[in-house]
Amino acid sequence: MTKTSVLCLLVVALTVVAVGVNGQRKLGLNINLRKLLQDMRNPRKVELEVGCVTNQGPCTERGVRLRQFLPLVGSGGRCIRCTPAETRLLRQVIVVLQRRYPRCWGAVVATYEKRRGPKPRASGCA
Repeated sequence: MTKTSVLCLLVVALTVVAVGVNGQRKLGLNINLRKLLQDMRNPRKVELEVGCVTNQGPCTERGVRLRQFLPLVGSGGRCIRCTPAETRLLRQVIVVLQRRYPRCWGAVVATYEKRRGPKPRASGCA
């Protein structure tokens, strides 16, 4: 990703997080990442969350939050609104995706890269 696209993603994510859905201020990830890491043992749950992150499927509240923060940490950035523990656990989620579900991780990366051609599908990636 180029520096400009990473910066744009950062600005959008911080704006969404700061304002929140109802106009209320929200801080941090506000999801149970330990539960997410446990759920990542189930390929169906991984496909559900990846489908949300890649805008290819329905979203849960957790999926929406991941879609906001995953690009920040995945591109080597730092989540400003996250605690150090949340950032560390989010990096663990990325490592699990990269190692156990490389096709799913490829779909996530392709979503945030400016590539021409077809994007990998989230369904069936796990």
